[in-house]
Amino acid sequence: MRLYVVRIFVDDFPKARAFYTEMLELEEAWAFPEMNTAGFKLGSNSLIIEQEDPAGEDGELVGRFVGISIQVDNIADAYRLLSDKGVTFKGPPRKQFWGSADPFRGSGQKRPDAGRLDRTLSRNRY
Repeated sequence: MRLYVVRIFVDDFPKARAFYTEMLELEEAWAFPEMNTAGFKLGSNSLIIEQEDPAGEDGELVGRFVGISIQVDNIADAYRLLSDKGVTFKGPPRKQFWGSADPFRGSGQKRPDAGRLDRTLSRNRY
């Protein structure tokens, strides 16, 4: 068994798509704009964004908490790059007791589409 895909339900597909492609620079693997759905490469896995109407049948899916940890080669560079793009953080990277660095935990960064996006970037060794 292995992780296959992470699905994030949003209420504004164009803004969410721009966030993942422009801010996080994820490579878009496929898109069905007419269905407000896109998939992004995330290592050997995928991240999918899907628009749902908050007042519709599946509206409760929008803005739910989704925890994702993304590993990078150099956390200081990633922090600097994302900060320069306007992503806000609780503070700079700091070593955690488990050995990785985590500038994002509890940041409460608002996604451009709905809800919260708490991000964690880590690396094998600090």
